[in-house]
Amino acid sequence: MASQSEIQLARDAVQFFRRQGYEIFQEVRHEVAGKLVYADIVAKKDDEIIVCECKVTAGIQLLAQAYKWREYAHRVMVAAPLPSRIDVRETFVRAAISDGVGI
Repeated sequence: MASQSEIQLARDAVQFFRRQGYEIFQEVRHEVAGKLVYADIVAKKDDEIIVCECKVTAGIQLLAQAYKWREYAHRVMVAAPLPSRIDVRETFVRAAISDGVGI
């Protein structure tokens, strides 16, 4: 079960997408490489599909979770508080952007 702060983070992300006119689906199940996985948020507008993964910590685990959706969505994003240490924040942001994941 998600922590309360992860739930609030997901609510904020849902509001962000809804304000832009996206239809929202949460906890979407999909089979990837023979294994069932869940996307925290799928946002759809016209023919565009965005997958957004939400976590209370920005890190490698979150990026790995987002990467698996790249071939199934037009855009992949993550929602998480950025690390407070500048060097860690910059590394996370560079890693996400270099692999096509929005923040």
